[in-house]
Formats: sequence, structure tokens, C-alpha cells
Amino acid sequence: MIKILTLKSKGGFNNLIKIASTLKSKRYETMKIIMENIGQDNFQLEITLKGDENTLNQAIRHMQKIEDVYDIKEKMEE
Repeated sequence: MIKILTLKSKGGFNNLIKIASTLKSKRYETMKIIMENIGQDNFQLEITLKGDENTLNQAIRHMQKIEDVYDIKEKMEE
């Protein structure tokens, strides 16, 4: 099952690296990360993960621990 997680961050590229490193170290099967600049040193990420609802919830909890990451949620299918 494919799950898409969206989040915003104030940390610029440093936080992008933290986020990607966290996903890798926790062994999430990350299929894609899309980054969009939404303002000075702010960005929005769309992260595509392979897994179930439990995988998504665990990933959300890990993202909540990273400083300057906010507005974390599952992207619902359109």
C-alpha cells in the first residue's frame, strides 16, 4: 500500500537532510520526496512511503520529533 505524508518545515535544506536521514535510519521504504519552496527558508514536503496505516502513523510520530517541522498529515487521495 502506498501512503503520502505532507509536512512543512522552517529549517531549509538542513531540515530536509534531517527528515531524509530519519526516514532512512528508521528503515522506511521511501519511494519519493518532493520539495516545494513556500517562502524564505520554508518548504513543504510530500513524502511517498510504502506501507500501511501503522507505518504512516509511526512516520508521523518520528517527524513530530524534528525541530521546526509542522503541519504533518496524510495526503488524502483526490
